[in-house]
Amino acid sequence: MSIKFLFLFSPNNSGSTIIGQYLETQTNGYLPPFGNNEGQMAPGVRKIMRKDQWKADHDMPWPEIRDAWSDLARQAGKDLFIECSPPNILRVTSILKSFGEEARCLFSIASPYSFIASILFNYNTPPLRPPMLARAAESWVLRAQALKEGSEAHPEFPRMRYEDFCEDPTIVNRALGLEVKARETIAGKGNDPLSEIMDLSPRHHAFLSFSEWEQVNAVLSKHESLMEFFGYSLIPGQLLIEKCAETPAMFHSGLIRRVQWEQKQSRAKQK
Repeated sequence: MSIKFLFLFSPNNSGSTIIGQYLETQTNGYLPPFGNNEGQMAPGVRKIMRKDQWKADHDMPWPEIRDAWSDLARQAGKDLFIECSPPNILRVTSILKSFGEEARCLFSIASPYSFIASILFNYNTPPLRPPMLARAAESWVLRAQALKEGSEAHPEFPRMRYEDFCEDPTIVNRALGLEVKARETIAGKGNDPLSEIMDLSPRHHAFLSFSEWEQVNAVLSKHESLMEFFGYSLIPGQLLIEKCAETPAMFHSGLIRRVQWEQKQSRAKQK
C-alpha cells in the first residue's frame, strides 16, 4: 500500500495538536499517538528526530524516517500519515523535496500573544523577569520567520491562523479540498484535555499583566511587518487585558494559571 503524507507546518504551542486531531477526523488518516500526536516522537525515529531538532542546519535522514512512518500507517490499515511535529517548520523545503508528490501540507500559526503566554507557563519557572519575556517574544519571531520563509517558498500550499480555525474548523476542509465530516470529540493534549475546539486566547492573555505585555510589545514592535504577514498587529497591554475580561470564565482561568505558575517557586523551595 502506497502511503501519502499530510504535513501540518506549525510552531509549537500554536494549536498543532488540536488541528492534527481534527485532520484525523476529516481524513481517516493515521495520526501518530506519540507525544502530542507527533511523528517525531515515534519510537523508530525519536532518537533521530529529537537530536538538534531546533537547529535549522541539522539535516534529517528523510528516506529512513519516511519508511518508519509508512510502516506505522500500514500497520494501522491507513494510507495517509498525518505529521504535525513543530520542528518541521525549519525543514519545509527538504521535507517536500524528499516526500515529493506523495505530500500535501498546510501552514498554520497562532498569535504571538497566545504563544508567548503558553511557553512561559509550560517551559519557564518563576520569578518572571524582563529577559524571560524578551526571550519568549524572540522565540515567536524566530518560528514565525521560519514559517514565513517556508510559506513563501511554497505558495501553492494554503496558510491559516489558529484563531480562525477555532472560529470555523472547516477552514481546513476548504483549504485542503476535504469533504466536511461529522466529527467526534477530540482528545486534546495530555496536560489540557479539552474535548472541543475553542480559542483559548483570553486565558493566555490574562496570564500576564499590562506592564508585562508592554515589555513583550517592545520586542514585537521591531517585527511588525512579520506580524502583518500573518494578519496580526501590536495590541497594547491594557487592551489585551480589557478584551480577555469580556470572557469572564477564560479570564478567571488565566489568572488561576498565573497563580499556579507562581507557586512553582514555593513548591521548589519546600523540597
